Amino acid sequence: MSLYRFRDTSISVRARRLSRLWFILTIILAVPCLAFIFVPAEFSVLVQPDGTARWLYNRQFDLPTGDPAVFYDCSFAPLFWCFLGCSLFYYIIHRLVLRYAA
Repeated sequence: MSLYRFRDTSISVRARRLSRLWFILTIILAVPCLAFIFVPAEFSVLVQPDGTARWLYNRQFDLPTGDPAVFYDCSFAPLFWCFLGCSLFYYIIHRLVLRYAA
């Protein structure tokens, strides 16, 4: 009797493993998109004249007139939309691989 054990390396077994990988990637990218509901939508960078910078989330104040410091406002939305797009792409690939794995 041979010590070699038969391993099923058919395409369906490989496709199921790939499908699980795509689904895990979907979940990993979808969680930050859901966090978009709970985190601030924008952040600001306050740059002082001496070159120091501070990050502020959802700032509720403005600098007094004549202050040389500058606010740069940015948004997290493009980052989360990118994550959502990648997550949807991975989910579609997951469904396609599952369809052809059988």
